[in-house]
Amino acid sequence: LEVKDLMTLGTFFSLLPCRRHSAAPHLFGSSARYSSRCDNRVSTATGRSSYRGSSRGSSLSRCLEHRFHFCTVIGTAVLALQFRKIRAESSHGVGACFVTARQAGTVSESSCEMPSQSLAVAVQVMHDVYGNWNAERWVPKALPESEAGPSLSGQRRYLWTDAFGVLNLVELARQQDPIDAKQSLSAAASLIEAVHSCLGNPRDPSFPMRAAAGGGFEGLRIGKESARKQSDPGMEFDGMYWHYVDKWIFALARYARASGDASAVRRGVLLVKQVHPRFLARTSKGEPLGLYWKMNVDLTPIPGRDRAAPSSDAVAGLVAYTALERARVSMGVDCPSIEEEVGDLKVVVRAYAAAGGFNMATSDPLGFGLMFWELQFYDKALADPLRETLVSEAAQALHERHFALPFRLYGGIIGARISGNAALEKRAEQLLAQFGPEETSTTCGETDHSGINKVMFATALLPNSLMRRPDETPISL
Repeated sequence: LEVKDLMTLGTFFSLLPCRRHSAAPHLFGSSARYSSRCDNRVSTATGRSSYRGSSRGSSLSRCLEHRFHFCTVIGTAVLALQFRKIRAESSHGVGACFVTARQAGTVSESSCEMPSQSLAVAVQVMHDVYGNWNAERWVPKALPESEAGPSLSGQRRYLWTDAFGVLNLVELARQQDPIDAKQSLSAAASLIEAVHSCLGNPRDPSFPMRAAAGGGFEGLRIGKESARKQSDPGMEFDGMYWHYVDKWIFALARYARASGDASAVRRGVLLVKQVHPRFLARTSKGEPLGLYWKMNVDLTPIPGRDRAAPSSDAVAGLVAYTALERARVSMGVDCPSIEEEVGDLKVVVRAYAAAGGFNMATSDPLGFGLMFWELQFYDKALADPLRETLVSEAAQALHERHFALPFRLYGGIIGARISGNAALEKRAEQLLAQFGPEETSTTCGETDHSGINKVMFATALLPNSLMRRPDETPISL
């Protein structure tokens, strides 16, 4: 079955006479039940529909509702069959690619080879967002104006999106032939340069950043489309997010290990030295207390976000720091150590663990996925209780209703893919089969959040770079 077969089947079904005794209600439930789901403004087809039904509608309305459901189920079935075909054609299909990693709790250089079809889809989606990096004189395509603000560099970059973009390029290179791998790593280097040129400088003189001692400016901006000198404590205006900075540090570490580029390690270490003393709050005695969630672009506290306490931000930050320090040591890079900064975050994470932080799971899909990413880097005594609690939240976290904001659902899928839990991996495959065509049938900029959605969809297909490497010793507090 192919797309044209589905279209033919859907057209045929749409031409059938409407009858009150249609078989559809027996398959999909009553019209009233469907209308209730429509009133929630999230359809089972895309999760984005604003279509509303009514249990008091005409028989024609009910018939159309049942037809809609029929085509939805047929479409999902076809996509699922296509994914099964992909898995059958490869001894390392999407469901089997983490067998080696599951046994060791780590990822090896050959434990997650994607089927060529899935690899091609990831390349297609990444080309859509960033442009074809194999083209002559390529530079990363700017993100849509609705997703990233302007800059003096002429680029529009968003730190979260591009951190995952770098991770995707690293994983593409790992699975490609040498020529394509070299081009993908070169693209990652260009994207890193574009991000630091754009987000490492003020968007314009009206929004000054803190001057760095050695020239330039400290930190990396979020890249929000809107800005004001005093940022907000929420998510509207530009500033610096800790949970974006730590993802970028992690991405630099992974790129450095893949490419052997020592400059990426130096860049990461410099970033840590700049942001760590600004984001880390201390007690009156100088002991590490916690990390600020968000700061102004000049790295001053934001009213409403000027208190810090032990939180999961330090858990993720410690993962990023240790990955970067491991890259520095293993590559023999001649630059300062960040062991002191690692020690500071260990103090915060220790306090977070003592307060029961590693026993608190979430059903928010993005938080769910990030927790699975984090826990694999920690000692089993800390990680196992959280892992069990996350599994109990999986049904809610991996529910299709979250496709209303696709990138958040993709975050959950990423976590499921690297969880080492066969049932969660299977659910992740089902969701990828159901919603994948949304990302391949639209172009970047055509829908809301299209850049971040597509990049994180590609990460869900290629999550290997987020897994702990064999030489990364689990973090013990």
